[in-house]
Amino acid sequence: MRAGSLVIWDQKCAHGSRPNSSHNFRAAQFMKMFPNKISPSRAIKRADVLHRILLKENFLPQITPTGVTVFGLKDSKQFNQTL
Repeated sequence: MRAGSLVIWDQKCAHGSRPNSSHNFRAAQFMKMFPNKISPSRAIKRADVLHRILLKENFLPQITPTGVTVFGLKDSKQFNQTL
């Protein structure tokens, strides 16, 4: 592959790589994608736990509207009370 290229495959597809025999740096970033299909009660629990972690680490003030959506914080009762 050329530098800057991206390969996307299903984890069920056989795959592998060869050792890097060059002097060039090589890196990989693994991402997991899955459908957003969880029960409403699980979404609330997950959002509440994430809210507590963000609050403890003093990261909550930095969350943007996009972050609220990505992290599912709109489902957190505690998050909505801090607005």
